[in-house]
Amino acid sequence: MRRYNLSPTITQEVGEAMTIIGLVAAGLGVSILPASFKRVQMSEMRWVPLAEEDAVSEMWLVWPKHHEQSHAVQRFCQLLLLAARRD
Repeated sequence: MRRYNLSPTITQEVGEAMTIIGLVAAGLGVSILPASFKRVQMSEMRWVPLAEEDAVSEMWLVWPKHHEQSHAVQRFCQLLLLAARRD
């Protein structure tokens, strides 16, 4: 947003996407959300795609700390980590 000289006043922060969508639908602000949330259709909301090639969304790979993983889960995690390192 700095690139476009935007500095919004943040009055509320929430972590749940459905809460964000509810606040926006109630007219209490705007938000930038992943495209996957567009499936939530509400007549009070307008979804506008953003075309930012360098926009990123941080993601985490998480698993139970003290839980034995199957070979399939171990391999899946390895593949995800390899893919993440390439980007």
